[in-house]
Amino acid sequence: MRAIVLAIALLFGAAASAQPRGAHSMKGWELYSWRADGRWYFSLVEGTNREKSLEEITGAKIDGVAQLEQKLTLLQVGEEIAWGTGSHVRTKRGVFAAPPDPIRERILTRCAKLGLKVEPRN
Repeated sequence: MRAIVLAIALLFGAAASAQPRGAHSMKGWELYSWRADGRWYFSLVEGTNREKSLEEITGAKIDGVAQLEQKLTLLQVGEEIAWGTGSHVRTKRGVFAAPPDPIRERILTRCAKLGLKVEPRN
């Protein structure tokens, strides 16, 4: 009897570990980027059918590329990310913007390695 219980526990443990890990969003994720005080900031928020307010976007602020890369590892493989310019929202220093090519390519490469799908969006 003890062997059967152990076998069942191992079976369920193996099945649980085979499940995808990380955050999942039915409507994907929205990534925003902006520059302030000489630094790049990002925000990764769950997708919805409505435009986000400035407070929603900047309230989820991620400080720099390294922190963004860490945050991306928390998403499930196959998640979709819309990288928006947030042109509908103005910050104190202008609108959201994409970082320079080297930073953008670093983020896109990291997403590809993690199996995340990134698409530009206005």
